[in-house]
Amino acid sequence: MEHIFFALLTFDLLALAGYYLFTMGKKGGLQGLIPLLEKAERILAEYRGGYSGEYIDARDFHRDFVLELESLKQGNNAAINRFRHWFTPTCEWDDFVGKEGQKLANKIYRILLEMEKS
Repeated sequence: MEHIFFALLTFDLLALAGYYLFTMGKKGGLQGLIPLLEKAERILAEYRGGYSGEYIDARDFHRDFVLELESLKQGNNAAINRFRHWFTPTCEWDDFVGKEGQKLANKIYRILLEMEKS
């Protein structure tokens, strides 16, 4: 019986550690992602026009970006999938922002990929 207790305790501690790294890690997780997305939002707010996929104007993309960012901040982790798509090379972010936002996009995309693996 004692072995089962310790096995469950070990499992719980590992799960808690994984959750901490996912949400609070210094280089990634939500704690690292949200400030980068906020910076991306400020950059995107400056753009008008263009075309990418379902968006015929950067302002429409910006509107959805803001909504998904707020959703993510409120704990809706499903928003991560949408951001991952938007920051995939040659998708919406690249189409509307281009080279100016490339380094930021690469940072965001790496974090999103790491979060997907977790």
